[in-house]
Amino acid sequence: MTTTNNANEYVLPPEKAEIEQWLSEQCGYGWLVLDIVEGDRALAITKLCVTTMAYYDGDDEAITWADSKLRAWLNGEFYANLPAAVQARVPEVTNLNPDNVEHGTPGGNPTSDRVFALSTDEATNSSLDDETRPGLYNDVPYPWWLRSPGASPDYAALVDWEGTIYGYGSYVDAPNCGVRPAMWVKLG
Repeated sequence: MTTTNNANEYVLPPEKAEIEQWLSEQCGYGWLVLDIVEGDRALAITKLCVTTMAYYDGDDEAITWADSKLRAWLNGEFYANLPAAVQARVPEVTNLNPDNVEHGTPGGNPTSDRVFALSTDEATNSSLDDETRPGLYNDVPYPWWLRSPGASPDYAALVDWEGTIYGYGSYVDAPNCGVRPAMWVKLG
């Protein structure tokens, strides 16, 4: 159960179920907590794809997460539409964007984000299993974007419709990949 501190702000307990319930009530759609760090912040991702879109609008151009349309949308329109109570708990974090290990594709510079797509490493989190890793959009299985690079500079990694992490990826201008926003949430 949430309590209040001296500033009469809600304090979320470091329990996955309660954080998920609070986010779901605030946002109007389900969230899954992947990790709680030091009892003061939680990494959460939407349970379903919230939309579909291209990673980047271009002609199969070389692109990294830093310059992607997806990143701009998540940190712009998506963040702006979160309730104020949620926005107040979402800190800006530095995301490392490592190269694709298998193919050597550059991941680009670190980025400062409030909302982001998971990396291929983050998508291996044990809280994302065979039941929760597959993406659904309008009750249909959908692949969803990761922020990691794919097999070449004009590809981005994704999770396929069955829930398999696909490091080879897809062209960045593919319009039919889902988006599952992720963010850190301050608990205290």
